[in-house]
Amino acid sequence: MAGSGLERKIQKYPIFDIRHSEKESGSWVLDGFSAKLDEGSAKISGKVWLVPDLKADVTNANIQKIASIFPNISKYGVIGTLSASMEIKGEGKDIFTTGEGVLNKAVIAKIPFEDVSANGNTKRES
Repeated sequence: MAGSGLERKIQKYPIFDIRHSEKESGSWVLDGFSAKLDEGSAKISGKVWLVPDLKADVTNANIQKIASIFPNISKYGVIGTLSASMEIKGEGKDIFTTGEGVLNKAVIAKIPFEDVSANGNTKRES
């Protein structure tokens, strides 16, 4: 099953433009999935379900608009932009994650975050 050029809205924001998705051997695979909101975008490629093996990139995401979709988050007065990249592989005790990101001109719960960056990775040991 493949999708192409589907647009979705969450609340009043048109954000999704699914380029390719398909089910292979029981796993959902995204190939070139992209979502856009204003100047921000996200791209995801790889298996997302049953066992994740994916990469994602987020560029200039407006976290205030994203938070407005989730009332429990927007109550903290979230503003700013987020750019990040991440990778997830495996599940359970074999999961591996890695990523890095930057918050720019952000405020969360009245605490300013100007050009804050973070990176890290995890691998669960047996």
